[in-house]
Amino acid sequence: MTERAALREMPRIKPADLEALSDVLSSPDNRLVDGLLDLVEKYGGEDAINRRADEAGQLETRLAHLQDEGSPFLAGIEWLADQRDAGAFVTLPEYRRSVIGPAVGAMTFDEAHRDPRDQRPPVLPMARRSGAPGDREARAHARPLHPRVQHRRHRPARRLPAQVSRRAPRRPY
Repeated sequence: MTERAALREMPRIKPADLEALSDVLSSPDNRLVDGLLDLVEKYGGEDAINRRADEAGQLETRLAHLQDEGSPFLAGIEWLADQRDAGAFVTLPEYRRSVIGPAVGAMTFDEAHRDPRDQRPPVLPMARRSGAPGDREARAHARPLHPRVQHRRHRPARRLPAQVSRRAPRRPY
């Protein structure tokens, strides 16, 4: 057996070791596991803990918590919710279509960076109609490019011969 193959076998858990670990965890003398079970029972069991965690993750619960704390971020979150409800944001497919054009339908995009639990369509904060500060910059990025600029952007730059230069020759002082 080579040294690399021996190293690959090191992390393998032997059945006897796994059985010993299982015996330690399920032993009635294990104070750590007893304490954990007491804590779970104190809060109503596994189902009650999971139900409370789900409730705590709800948007309404989080907003109420921010309200109770007097958070300075609550006004911004409410403004964002109003803008979302008014349709002031562009979805990712709309943004791609505005930047790339009709060819976007034939393209595929790597979505590996997205959270697989997130089933909502992605939304970019590109303001359409809101009156918030900074909207001018957002609209400028959403504007379609002039055809000449688009053409130059998607074409590789031409190389000029070494003897031809666009710059005027420098004057000696």
